[in-house]
Amino acid sequence: MTRYKTHIIYRTRTQTVTKTVVKSVRPDVPVGAFLPSKHPELAQSSFTITGSNIGCEIGGGTVRCGIQSRAWAAPVQPSRCKASWGDTIELGNHGLPKFACGGSNAISTSATVIPAGWDDKVGNVTCQIRRFGVGCFSTSHSGFMISRTGYSLY
Repeated sequence: MTRYKTHIIYRTRTQTVTKTVVKSVRPDVPVGAFLPSKHPELAQSSFTITGSNIGCEIGGGTVRCGIQSRAWAAPVQPSRCKASWGDTIELGNHGLPKFACGGSNAISTSATVIPAGWDDKVGNVTCQIRRFGVGCFSTSHSGFMISRTGYSLY
């Protein structure tokens, strides 16, 4: 279960009232989907999954994964983003994952193809490659899941 906290601040002439709204979103993935792999962890700085629909780059405590073909709509593109939008998710050293504005495509034709069932770990970032997509997370417990049928940020 993913939890998001949203802070809403109301201002009046005499006082400020802050309300916290917690929204829970359940990703649609199979039960036990992200259990650790039975294979040894890999240490690839870039990889694609079988079929080359998703590719990721890991290094320096960050990860970014891009997708070529998807059946879902990305969040509304921010007005400050004038480049490509909605096909790449990134997770930095701190904070929550987010959609990336522009930048290089994370799908590389020279990247190693990792089959479903394997995990890739570089530094404090682990990506788990499964039949339905890729889930990446850091030791700070932030992460994301991306697949052709959906995505989840946590």
